[in-house]
Amino acid sequence: MKTDESETLEDSMFRRIAESSIYGNLVLFVGAGLPMAIFNSDGGKVALSWGALLSKCAKEYGISFRKLQTPGTSYPEIAEKLIKLIAQKKKVTISEATVRLKQTISDLTSLYPDKAAREQYREYFDALKPNLIITTNYDTVVESILTGKGHSLSPENDLTAPANLIPVYHLHGIRTNPDSIVITQEDYVKLFRPNEYRQQKLPLTIKESLVLLIGYSLGDFNVMTALDWSRNVFSKKKAGYPNGVIQFVYEKKPKEEPYYENDILIYEFNELGELLGELRDFVLSQRGIDDSMSMLLRRIEKRYLIPSNQLVKDFVNKQSTREAVYKKFDKYGNNFINGFMEVVSRGLDEIWKKAREKNGFPFYDKYLRILLEIIEHIDFKNAPPALIQMLSFGLERVGYYIGLDSGDAHAAYRTWLGRGINLNEETIKELRNISRDNTSYANLAKMLRILDARIQKRMNAK
Repeated sequence: MKTDESETLEDSMFRRIAESSIYGNLVLFVGAGLPMAIFNSDGGKVALSWGALLSKCAKEYGISFRKLQTPGTSYPEIAEKLIKLIAQKKKVTISEATVRLKQTISDLTSLYPDKAAREQYREYFDALKPNLIITTNYDTVVESILTGKGHSLSPENDLTAPANLIPVYHLHGIRTNPDSIVITQEDYVKLFRPNEYRQQKLPLTIKESLVLLIGYSLGDFNVMTALDWSRNVFSKKKAGYPNGVIQFVYEKKPKEEPYYENDILIYEFNELGELLGELRDFVLSQRGIDDSMSMLLRRIEKRYLIPSNQLVKDFVNKQSTREAVYKKFDKYGNNFINGFMEVVSRGLDEIWKKAREKNGFPFYDKYLRILLEIIEHIDFKNAPPALIQMLSFGLERVGYYIGLDSGDAHAAYRTWLGRGINLNEETIKELRNISRDNTSYANLAKMLRILDARIQKRMNAK
C-alpha cells in the first residue's frame, strides 16, 4: 500500500506495521498493559502493574507500602527498601530476603488466560507474525497466547529460537526462574556492565526492526538507553526496511489521532482488544494483497523461466517486447531476475547462432546492441552479480569479432565506438575490474582499449 496525500497518520501507522509484519522484522515490546487488558476487564484475577505488584508484595510481609513510596523514589529503590525490611522481620540476610521477594513476585504473577482470551489474542498475534517479542513482564501470559509457537527466553539466554517458533525474551526475568528476576538497583547495575549482552543486543534489535510497544510505558532505564543507542550510537541515515518505534498507550479518554513525541509515534486507546482487532484486519488485508502479488509474480516467473519460442523471437525482433521485459525488471527487481536472465540469455543465444552462420556479420552488431541496451538500462553498479557476469561474458564473446580488419564485424565496431563511449564511469570501472589480469576476458580488455583510444583521440582533438 503506497502513501498518498489523503492518507492519515493512523493509516500510515497501520500500513507501517503491516509492511514490517510482511517484511519479517516486526518486534513486539509487551508490558504489563497486556495482561492487565486480558484479566482486569472480566472481573477475575487481577494483573498487576509494577507498583501494584510491589505494594502487594509488601502486604504479603505485613509492611506498609505507603512508607516505602516516598516522593522521587524509583521502584528498584522501593524494592531494596522492602528487602531490608523483610530481612529485619524474618531475621535473615539481605541475600535471603532478596530470594524471598523474588519468589513472592513469582507466586503473585501466576497468570493463566482462559481459553477464550487465549484464542482471541492468538488471532491478533497470528496476524501480526512478530519476529521477536520482548517483555518486561515476569508472567508467561504471552507464552499462553502463543501455545506451541512461543519460545521462552530468560535474561541468561541469547535472542535466538528454533525455526517456526517466536522467541519471547523476558528482559527482566521470568517467574519460572525467580533468580532471573530483575527488581533491585543491584540487578539493574548488572545490566549496564561493559559489553553486557542485553545492552548490546537490544539497541541493535530496535535499530533493525519496527518496534511496537504494547501496554508498556517508557520508564525503564535500560530500555530508554537502548532506544537512545539505536538512534545515536548505531545511527544510520537510510534504512531499506520498515523501522521506527510505535507505542500503544492506554488512556481513559484517548486522543483521536496518533502523534509524535521524541520521534516515537504514539497512539492512545482505551480498549486494547478492539485496537488489536482493527490492526489484525488491516494486516490480513495487506497480507492478502501481498499474497496476490506473490501469485502474480509466480505466474510471471513461470512464463519467463520457461519462455515460449514466440516470446524469445519477439524479444529478439521487437523493441516493444524488450521494453516490456525491462519494465517488469524495473518493477519486480530481484523477484523477476531469474526470468529476466533466462529470456535475455535465450534471446542472445538465438542471435549468436545466426551470427555464426555464413555472412552473419549484421547479427554480431545486433547482439552487441541488445547487450548495450540492457547495460544502459540497468544500474550496473548495483545489479545482481549473476546478471553482471552474463553481460560481461556477452561482451567478451562478441569482442573477439569486433574490428576493422577483413573478417571482422565492422558495424559492431562502429556501434561499440558510438555507444560504448557513452557508458557511465561506474560501468566502465566495473568492466575494467572484470577484465584486469583475467585471461578469460582478454577480448573485453581489447574492447576497453578501443574505447580508451577513442577517448584519447577526442582529447587530442580539443
